[in-house]
Amino acid sequence: MFRNLPPLQPLVAFELAARLGSFKSAAAELHITPSAVSQQIRVLEEALGFSLFERKHREVAITEQGKLYWESVAELLAALDRDTYRVMQRARRAVLRVTTEAFLANEYLVPNMAGFRASAPGVDLRVETGMAVVDLKREPVDAAVRWATDDPGGPGLRWVELQRQELVLVCAPEMAATLPLPAGLEDAPIVCIESRYDELQAGIAQSFGIELRPSSLLLVDSFYSMVRAAERGQGVTFAFRPMIDPWLEAGRLVRLPGVAGPFSSALYFGCLEREADRPELCALRAWLQALFPAEAGLG
Repeated sequence: MFRNLPPLQPLVAFELAARLGSFKSAAAELHITPSAVSQQIRVLEEALGFSLFERKHREVAITEQGKLYWESVAELLAALDRDTYRVMQRARRAVLRVTTEAFLANEYLVPNMAGFRASAPGVDLRVETGMAVVDLKREPVDAAVRWATDDPGGPGLRWVELQRQELVLVCAPEMAATLPLPAGLEDAPIVCIESRYDELQAGIAQSFGIELRPSSLLLVDSFYSMVRAAERGQGVTFAFRPMIDPWLEAGRLVRLPGVAGPFSSALYFGCLEREADRPELCALRAWLQALFPAEAGLG
């Protein structure tokens, strides 16, 4: 077994030197001397039978073979680092890291955390927020809760649909009272996530046959910022329902006629396929399914 594996210790020095483009920078990261990094890489090159770097006066340049090898080494070391973290965490205490959007975290997950603790005693849930798509295979994150128009898919991943959603137009009650529809939408102030503005335009065009020419446009970086800005009277925006229903029922926002997008969306729970049956992840999935019941549906 493992007959073709090179010496493993030099792989870390090689990965750093290739990524940083410098033996000196790699040495600083490892708290060793540049000559020690150079020696480790020479040992690796001898084992592989080809050069990883071209040595020039006071600088190095990675070879084509080195680039190809670095891609594999970087991926494998990242996976090993992530899995080592997970095993260490489980050995100490069960910890689940879940990534989601700030709205879901603040409005649903955090306020209902007592329910998760009751269903999974001894498991700590660490909620991380952000709009960026997290690579569950490379990052030390156990699960993701995301909106998507279709099953996000991906090899080695398991996605479970929690609840169907539809995009609706909303604004503050005070704005709704003074907004003639549909004509008033054409130049109404708009609040939107920058990446979804085209989708909002398409939805309004489909519902009302008008083209948006907003009197003001506020672009934000998250769904949570968007609906909070709309609540404060900054403009018309879209929202997911039934996700936003508590805000509508409380009168914080008002739903406008029509739809905000040409398609529905869904909330998904995702994790690695090989870990999907872990008791902690099963408990997390069951808790989320109770928070977002599929039968809530649309309408």
